[in-house]
Amino acid sequence: MTRIVTVDGNPEIASSLADVLPRQWRMRTDDPKWVDAIVLVRPDRGRVRRTRAEYPDTPILALVDHDAPVAEVVAVLEAGADACVRDG
Repeated sequence: MTRIVTVDGNPEIASSLADVLPRQWRMRTDDPKWVDAIVLVRPDRGRVRRTRAEYPDTPILALVDHDAPVAEVVAVLEAGADACVRDG
């Protein structure tokens, strides 16, 4: 089954992410209304909250820096991200 994801944030990271997604996943950069998941690249708490409010039923994955403090990870999860992954 094909999964469609959209990536919001740094375009360089988005393009490198496309290379490591599972083969059956596809990336879109347009309107996230028709996607299976949203990946937010290095979001702050406010960005996660706004995305969750706009797309309440769409899974959100927050991609944070590899050395992000635990407090940052907790903040994006508490703001509404379904999962958080460290870059790298």
